[in-house]
Amino acid sequence: MEAIFKRVVFRDEWIRPKPWPWPLSWFQPPRKGESFEFLSYGLCYRWEATDREGQLIRAHDMLAQPALTLSSNDQPVTFAEILGPEFVPEVHHSQMHLLSVEARILTAATTWTRFFEGMADPPT
Repeated sequence: MEAIFKRVVFRDEWIRPKPWPWPLSWFQPPRKGESFEFLSYGLCYRWEATDREGQLIRAHDMLAQPALTLSSNDQPVTFAEILGPEFVPEVHHSQMHLLSVEARILTAATTWTRFFEGMADPPT
């Protein structure tokens, strides 16, 4: 398995409304006040299987099986999702968190590679 990553930085701007003085606040919409910027980071990933690994996954009907679970609260990512053409997104406000996610993805890809290397060739 080969893990492929893309990284993205999101800059969100939030605007806090500034109220009008008391008598006007009943009739006027809020004015634009101070703006705040927040950074969020995105990590998109997917795996590419070798031809032999793809044959083994299809032969043993593993596409719907969990391939990766990032934390105990998360829904597992199946082989169909992680080997598909679309990237699987993970968004967080901390780059350190995304680095640990990347490490878990690479570890799982290596583990599955070793697992498939120990299997017999698929029937033809």
